[in-house]
Amino acid sequence: MRWCGPRIGKGLGLSEGYRPEIDGLRAVAVVPVVLFHADVPGFSGGFVGVDVFFVISGFLITSILAADVAAGRFSVAGFYERRVRRIFPALFAMLAVSCVAASALLFPWEMADFGRSLAAAAAFVSNYFFAGETGYFVAAAETKPLLHTWSLAIEEQFYIFFPLWLAAMSRWAPRWLVPATAAVFVASLALCVATTHPQNDGAFFATPARVWELLAGSLLALAPLRLPGWAGLAGLAAIAVAVFGFDARTPFPGAAALLPVAGTVAILAATGGRATLAGRALSLGPVRFFGLISYSLYLWHWPVIVFWRMARVAPPSPFETGLIVLVSVAAATASWRWVERPFRVRAVLARRGPILASGAVALLAAVVVGKGIAWSGGLPGRVPAAAVAVADVRRDEVDFSHCSSLPGGRPCTIGAGEPRFVVWGDSHAGMLMPAFKAAARETGVAGLYLGAAGCVPLLGVNQFKWGFDGCAAGAERILAEIAARPELGTVILVSRWAFYAEGRRFDHEPGQPVYIRDGETGRVSLAENGRVFARGAARTVAALRGLGRRVVVMRQAPENEFDLAVDMGRALWQGRTVEFAPPREAYAARQALPDRVFAAEGVEVVDLGLCEGPRCPVARDGVPLYRDSNHLTASRARELGPAVARFLSGQASLRPPE
Repeated sequence: MRWCGPRIGKGLGLSEGYRPEIDGLRAVAVVPVVLFHADVPGFSGGFVGVDVFFVISGFLITSILAADVAAGRFSVAGFYERRVRRIFPALFAMLAVSCVAASALLFPWEMADFGRSLAAAAAFVSNYFFAGETGYFVAAAETKPLLHTWSLAIEEQFYIFFPLWLAAMSRWAPRWLVPATAAVFVASLALCVATTHPQNDGAFFATPARVWELLAGSLLALAPLRLPGWAGLAGLAAIAVAVFGFDARTPFPGAAALLPVAGTVAILAATGGRATLAGRALSLGPVRFFGLISYSLYLWHWPVIVFWRMARVAPPSPFETGLIVLVSVAAATASWRWVERPFRVRAVLARRGPILASGAVALLAAVVVGKGIAWSGGLPGRVPAAAVAVADVRRDEVDFSHCSSLPGGRPCTIGAGEPRFVVWGDSHAGMLMPAFKAAARETGVAGLYLGAAGCVPLLGVNQFKWGFDGCAAGAERILAEIAARPELGTVILVSRWAFYAEGRRFDHEPGQPVYIRDGETGRVSLAENGRVFARGAARTVAALRGLGRRVVVMRQAPENEFDLAVDMGRALWQGRTVEFAPPREAYAARQALPDRVFAAEGVEVVDLGLCEGPRCPVARDGVPLYRDSNHLTASRARELGPAVARFLSGQASLRPPE
């Protein structure tokens, strides 16, 4: 290999003519993203297509800018005219159509959030908007139609400053252009690696932590690198490894993003101006077609997926998934043919002034509409009151988040008097607090609630997720609290056991898997979850028995693949008949692993009788008994008070002293 030097606008830039393999490389970027979002098996790392896009964008835009600067024809207005022609028409067409679909499918609170995201997307700050929408009970990505605009926001934020940087450095410090740009690249990469944590969105959405990916392409344009032809194949292989090998366990972007970024750089450096095997493959007509529509396909595929799923209520079948992909391609093709191209070839608004003015008006209008939707409360008059009433059951909860073993939390008393038992668990324990409080009043036996949402009540076990790496330390604090209070004779463990033991969500329930680990874990995996769970159970039971405490496990409530309150309301609104209640067999199969683990420890398991028929009931008289896919409503939990009271009354050690 050899470096060709920092020749501004020369080497591998667009000044050497059209490079068809770059369109093919765009296809390599967009197709995995679409298939990943459509949940097509095998494309667990398809999200890296965005990283490929970033490198291509940095390379092409820098090539154009560098050529303009070298020829003395660079102008800020000219650059932004090209950006407006390239980005705005298809983007604002997608936003307009999404507004129509959203008004027909979203509940008021969803619509209000959509309005806020619309304003953020139009202003190109949606990456920070969505980064702020994180948390244990925040809606899944599948309910956010404009989530994919985060990457456009990062690009446009980068292009606010980079052209000015390039022009200034080229004029006043041309010898330092490449070294200084490389220094920014290194700093951004270091920030990205330092701030990337398992399943943490902070670095994922942050522009400073992503700039290095665009700069990787920029540096290749400024200081062209010639690589042998085989490097192009190696680059394709690197991208393929990321697409098929990365998944939710991969801390991303971080150092892992180097693989698709380096692969893209290798392809660009190996194929420029020469006939190579990789270049010929990427230049094939069908591949280039997907590259040509790649921007529109990226824009349209995610709203199609989200709105299709909402309209159907039920999860899509494999056949429907295929239709979703086909509809996305058809929409992208139409968008490219009749929206993108006319503006780019100046068939529409050929002059600079009108196109810039139209872009500014479109941006301002979208921001105003988005803010207006949010300020109106999501246009509530659109939705039938009966459907809203059903969906509003999601609010039927009691907040016990302050009763936490994590820093800043505190134990909470259940009932009146001296606590004689402990309820230790995650959000499922908090969910059952109305039942325990009712039982405490009926029996006169008080208790103590300890735990934290997202923390399985097992010693030494953490979630493999940023924000939940304090669970094991919290469990030690709980154990110390129990040890210090000998009157706490019984410990009742409550959790969403199967979720942690298997790692998988129930059936087609939206959301990512959960991975748990302990001090003996090597590489986290779904198979390792079961082993960590068993070790944690043995560790916890032994420690509690060593303190002379009785250990009882409460079998979890049945789970569901639906966000029950909202989906039942949407089905009523759309006039659809959907079977929401899961089969008893599915519930029993789901409990098999945790039941075996606790049976091996000789632990008593209490069943509250939430699934005794052929199907586990999820509603009564049209009113949901769950507020989401797995948490009972406070009203339903309160009804379980007598069952919990019978259990407490049957425990001699819990009866209040005479």
